[in-house]
Amino acid sequence: MINSVNFNPNVQNIKKLSFKSARPLELKSDVFVKSNKTKFEEAKELARQKTLEHVNDDGREYGFIFSEDGEVLEEVQGDENKCVFDTEALKKGYMIIHGHPTEVPLSPEDVASLLFSNISSVEAIAPNGRISRMTKTPQTPQYIDEASAINISTKIYRKFLDEFGIDYSVKKEELIEMYKKYLTFNHMSFDDKSDEEILNQMKSIGVYDEDNPEKSYEKLGRMLSFYDMSHSEYNKQHEVIIQNNELIKNTIATPLGVRLINEALTEIADEYNLEYESNME
Repeated sequence: MINSVNFNPNVQNIKKLSFKSARPLELKSDVFVKSNKTKFEEAKELARQKTLEHVNDDGREYGFIFSEDGEVLEEVQGDENKCVFDTEALKKGYMIIHGHPTEVPLSPEDVASLLFSNISSVEAIAPNGRISRMTKTPQTPQYIDEASAINISTKIYRKFLDEFGIDYSVKKEELIEMYKKYLTFNHMSFDDKSDEEILNQMKSIGVYDEDNPEKSYEKLGRMLSFYDMSHSEYNKQHEVIIQNNELIKNTIATPLGVRLINEALTEIADEYNLEYESNME
């Protein structure tokens, strides 16, 4: 994962896979056709080899950013969850190659690093040598807004929610009632307002976020806890969210988790005219 730890599994207790178990890649032919192809291809292979050594030896992420002619712009040693690349290298770079300590495909943060920079391709390598790679095409949008970034994250997350039958939608009625309690504590009238007007007011102050129910409940809960430390609606909902997140986290680095992530990444590629390849399973 690049730049964030939010969606990565806890890898400390997962047995590392042996580099010797790597099988030949069965990906499509490379999309890179450059005038200095030999140097570029050699740089990629060396980066993959060094990345594999690191993820197998110490279980930490390791990554490279290349220019179009194969020059290494940055080489980064990360931790078990992330690699943090320099902003300038992301602006000048052409391709990212980095290792994941477990066989988990590209994360939402990896895809965002591709779409919100000049990078043309991002690749993740598992300890067994398998690869997950996303590449821009001439049809990929040049500008991606914040809503698209949220869409990328939620699309992967909702794959898991749907698989486990988890209803994780924001319950507007509950949030409205919570907000009315907050207004009551502050001696503010809401009798003349419709539920839709109250909801719009919540949106305007950043409390209601339909794409992020955890944030909605958490913000309202904090506002209410100032007056009522035992606010039951917030505590109950927060416990459910924590349990669901734990279930998803423990599934990510399993064959089921890899399949769900690959399915979501394929849908994202179709939506944004990207090319996605993976032999992780």
